[in-house]
Amino acid sequence: QNLGRAYEMSGKMVAVLPSGLVLPDCHLDVMQLIYEMESVSMIQPPRPEMVARIEGHLAWLQALQKSGQPGMWWRAPQTISRVADALQDISFCILDDFLPVDLAESLADGIMASRPQGLVGAEGRDGWTRGGTARAAEAISAGGDFEARNERLARALVNHTRGDILKYSDDEATMPGTRGLCSAVDELVLGLKGCP
Repeated sequence: QNLGRAYEMSGKMVAVLPSGLVLPDCHLDVMQLIYEMESVSMIQPPRPEMVARIEGHLAWLQALQKSGQPGMWWRAPQTISRVADALQDISFCILDDFLPVDLAESLADGIMASRPQGLVGAEGRDGWTRGGTARAAEAISAGGDFEARNERLARALVNHTRGDILKYSDDEATMPGTRGLCSAVDELVLGLKGCP
């Protein structure tokens, strides 16, 4: 099983990641496995003192989250101040239950309904595109003439190393729940701008 779903693995190339996640179709797109292997080799775990700082910030936020309603708990000024402290100190923050349950479900349903099945080529499909890579970023920022940069970018996109696909949407009609998500993010950002 993979995330609660059963997979038939006979005659397939399957990868089981250290986290326990299964990549069931590596025989169709081996680049998703290569991307995961590159990530594991390049990402270093934080030092123990950083782990302690992270856990301290997250413990505060988890306690505040458990005492409130999904989608509402983070909106209090003292909670936004805690979020700002975490961003200042450790450069990230995790806000579980950021959205109300019905909005989160609407977004998830919209994503699953619009997500294409099978491989998505470099040209994309139905508004979905493959995730960029460091190689693509290098091609975009490389020196030289316009045509040479475009050639490098095209090669980087065709020879991708990521298995994820993305869809950008700010339209409620193409992705239900988008308006509510944007509104919540805007509220958080405005609250953070008011913090010292």
